[in-house]
This record gives sequence, C-alpha cells and structure tokens, in this order.
Amino acid sequence: MVLLRKWSSVLGRAVIAASAGVGLVQLAVTAKRGDQLGAQPAERAGGAGDGVAPNEGPYLSGAVQLTLPGRFVRAGEAYFDHLTPPRNVIFQAEERGAGAGQYAMYVAPLRYDSRQAVIGLGEPTRLSAPGSANTCGWFFPSDSKRVLFGSTLGPVAPEERSPGYQRDSGRYRWSFPSAMRIVTATITKDAKADGPVEELVDRPGGDGYAAEASWSPDGRFLLYTHVDPATGDADLWVWDSGHEASFALVREPGYDGGGFFSPDGQRVCYRSDRRGNGELQVYVADLAFDPAEPALITGVRREVAITDDPGVVNWAPFWHPTGSYLVFASSRAGHTNYELEAIEVLPQSTPGRRARVTHAAGFDGLPAYSRDGTLLMWTSQRGPKNPDGTASSQLWVASVIGDPAWEPAGPRAASPGAR
Repeated sequence: MVLLRKWSSVLGRAVIAASAGVGLVQLAVTAKRGDQLGAQPAERAGGAGDGVAPNEGPYLSGAVQLTLPGRFVRAGEAYFDHLTPPRNVIFQAEERGAGAGQYAMYVAPLRYDSRQAVIGLGEPTRLSAPGSANTCGWFFPSDSKRVLFGSTLGPVAPEERSPGYQRDSGRYRWSFPSAMRIVTATITKDAKADGPVEELVDRPGGDGYAAEASWSPDGRFLLYTHVDPATGDADLWVWDSGHEASFALVREPGYDGGGFFSPDGQRVCYRSDRRGNGELQVYVADLAFDPAEPALITGVRREVAITDDPGVVNWAPFWHPTGSYLVFASSRAGHTNYELEAIEVLPQSTPGRRARVTHAAGFDGLPAYSRDGTLLMWTSQRGPKNPDGTASSQLWVASVIGDPAWEPAGPRAASPGAR
C-alpha cells in the first residue's frame, strides 16, 4: 500500500475528510434522541434562520444543519435519491456511544415545511452491520428503494484503523480496508430497512478495497474505485451490469477515485493524484463507446485535468445537473479551511471560469446536488462548536437560488492527462 500511504501522509497536514468522511473528535454533548434532526441555523447566519455565511447569498439560501453532534460524533458524505423533490438521503456517520470508531451507513427521510423547504431529517435508519466500516452510499437511478454503499460487512482488522483525526499522531488518516466491498440493500418509501445487505459486485481478483461507487444515469454501469492489493494503487473501474463484468477505466500510477458520471452519461469526473505528490486534482474523462453497440462503454477517449493548482488539493467533484460545471472541495483558502468551489467544464472537457461557493470557517466539502439542482448538500464545520472548542463536522443542505459568482477566466489551459 505504498502509494496510498504516501498520499495519506501528504494530506495529513489538513484535518479534513475524503470519501470516508471527517475528522474524529470526542464530544461531551448529550441531547434527547428525538430532538436531534431539526433545522439548525449557524451562529454566523446570513439571515434569520439561515445558515448561509456572508458572501454565499448570491448562490445559496436557507442553509440548515441536518445532523447534530448530540446524536452523531461525525457525519458526512450524503447523497439524495433521484426523485424530484428528493424524498430520502443516504449518509455515513458515527453514532455517539456506538464504540466501534467506524462510519456506519444510514438512510433518512427529508422533512419539508408547508413551503416545501427542507427543515431537517426524519429518524435515520442504520443499514450496516455493527462494528463494520462503511462509506460512499448511493441510490439506484430508477429505483429510489435500492441503495448501495461500501462495507466491510464485519469488524475491521486491528491494523486497519478508523479513518479520521488520530490523536496519537495528530494527522488525518485515510482508510482503505482490504475487506471493503460494494454492497446493496433495499429500503421502504419512508427510509426503513427492507431486506438483507448483499454483495453487489465481485471485486477484481477477488480481493482489495472496492468502494466509492455510483451508477450511470441509465443504471447500467457502475463506476467505482478498486485498490490492487499487490501494488496499493487505486484505479477507476466500471462494472457493466448487462454483461456482469468489470474492466479498468482509468489505470494509471497514483490514486484515481471518487468518480461520478455526468448527467448525460458521456463523461466522468474524479479526483487523481497523477503526479504522485499528494496534491489531488479534479479530472474529467470523455468516455469511449463501442460503434457496434453505442451504449456500451469501452474506455476513455480523452482525459483532462480540470484543476492544476500547485500546492493546492482539489477533490470530491460532483456534477451540476446541467453538466456545465462541477462543484468540489478546494484548499485554495488554506489547508485548514477547505471551501466548496465551482468550475465550468466547457466543450472538449476543458476548464472554464471558477467560483468560490462557500465562505465559512473550517471544513466545507463533499458536495452533492439534488437531481433538479435546487438543493445542495455538503459536509461542513460551520455549526456550533463542540464544548472543547473543536469544530463539529455535520451535514448541511441549502437551496440553490442563482448562478455561481464566476471569476474572470484565467489564462491556464487544461492540463492533458495520460491520454
């Protein structure tokens, strides 16, 4: 696992979250279980009952906190179902008192007021087994009752410690358990478990971390990250459910993962450590298709580094439903103050203008839009601090009310990838 250890060490300077979530902190907050999941405005609210920070107003409005530290030690990386408006969300969190030190996978219904504004979550349901490590949930595109996520299915080996802030080393630890595999489960309309958790995809070679999965818009192809146990290299793979077979999509030195299909299914975005320096950048690849079977993905036609910022980490990209731009987490404001940024993806997958989306102290990252683009959900530390003064990483959601505040286009051209 040499390559992954190098990447983890470089990113350890920032107490942040990757696909596995956010820093581990110990809290002394207690609250009644039924009072945990209502809307919570930030202390630095941009308006009455609004957690939007100053300078976020042109794009976001009505931000509310979905999870609270009284219930969850940490929560992060949440995704909407594909309904309009969305009904349920899937997210990973560590519940207070669980004792495992690992993320569990949860689903919960969204709560709306009479104006159809999101005001919080209903009671979450845990889908994962006690003691297991879990990450990266997702809903099936055409069936909101089917979900997938990465899971070890059982307790993690002692040598594969929990991701998050490590008190003994003072660093952030990224975790790629070799037992992690992609599993599926069914839920009811109101986000209750409805059947067993089952393995969905056979891992390449039958071993190694497999997670960070998402479906193509038509539900045929599954994009995921697999770590080769022999080399420790993480690559992007595609599983074709029609042929029940996997193939490597992006297989280059260094980490490549956290991928998502574009809304039209013609491209993918992902994060890559292609240069091997631990400074992740956002990539977009144009997919290649079989001329004899136009819907069949065969590989990558063209790959472009959409960001290329020396000394900066850019990661966790997610498509806006128009397919015209991405939103992602960036350390341009500092490695202890990750913010959401947007960047245009122009024809030929070249980068266009950029815009800063969030302006709050602490971490903001892991963004996801609702299918219609009216809601943005992300992980943030903008809420009330823990009693010991440390930040609490929790889920937030806001309405999207405008366009990003685009900066003038810079002179930088797209950096070519390996193809």
